[in-house]
Amino acid sequence: MVALLIHAVLFCFYIMSYIGGGTIIPWAIIPVAAICNVDVFELARRNFLPVVIGLAATTIVAMFLI
Repeated sequence: MVALLIHAVLFCFYIMSYIGGGTIIPWAIIPVAAICNVDVFELARRNFLPVVIGLAATTIVAMFLI
């Protein structure tokens, strides 16, 4: 059971490095907020939950496919 958990965590780290991890915020949210003339923090706050749900769902599906 511990080995399965370790593999799942390592896979999640791999996926996060594949999608860019911390580069998502500065390269996507800041220009969109500037173009739409909205507050960056408000945009990030409103989109946090859908993004986390999407990343979690994608990771779970990928774990079953592999």
